[in-house]
Amino acid sequence: YCLQFKPNPIRYYPLLDVNTAKSKQSNVTITSETLNHKHQIFINHSGIFNLDLVTGKSVPAFRNPAENPKNVFNILNPNGTNETWVTCEGENFIRVYRSDSDGYLSFIRKISLVGISKTEENTIIKLFQDSYSNVWIGTYEGLFVYNRNGSITKVARNLKSVNSFAEDKHHNIWIGTDNDGLYRLTVAGKSTQGAFKYVKVPLVVNGFESANVRNVFCSRDGKIYAGTKEGCIFVVGDQ
Repeated sequence: YCLQFKPNPIRYYPLLDVNTAKSKQSNVTITSETLNHKHQIFINHSGIFNLDLVTGKSVPAFRNPAENPKNVFNILNPNGTNETWVTCEGENFIRVYRSDSDGYLSFIRKISLVGISKTEENTIIKLFQDSYSNVWIGTYEGLFVYNRNGSITKVARNLKSVNSFAEDKHHNIWIGTDNDGLYRLTVAGKSTQGAFKYVKVPLVVNGFESANVRNVFCSRDGKIYAGTKEGCIFVVGDQ
């Protein structure tokens, strides 16, 4: 579904042109917008598709269907590039693709955590690009950041199962984790080469506490919304 403010509030895309395994349910789990305002969607068991919001038609994002990954965890289209970054289950690296003139993706390189990450199989759960063009990498085994100069920095290994990010108006990075709650990370300046400072933000209301954050959102008025596994949304001031 696509939610718009005008002219029609909600538009439904049935995706009838996507062939899926008959024994498996087809779920859209990831959406991403490219540089030319096209939309990429990941459908479990089927791969990545380009969705036309006008016609409702979807076509595979790869010219060769065999290259279309079926176990995608996250998709990121970095600002100012014609690239698509893809992470897959059980892989300790980011697949980097570039769109050709026909809109198909082709592999150009990979960004690896090998030698930085503690384990060889460290699934990258979430990618997030901040306003300074740094890309934050959340994994099962810690938090990393891909700096603007192309290097990767280990931020923290004790932050496990990092699954969500958001940036507030003060450029703090808010980090949601599974089983360890919410953190606020401050970076000294635009470059991530400097020192990191991060503190845990307790999510406790009327004696109820949650440590399972599923998503984080920063509103324009400075509030931080943390959606949790238990279904509650906590509102935290950005200070």
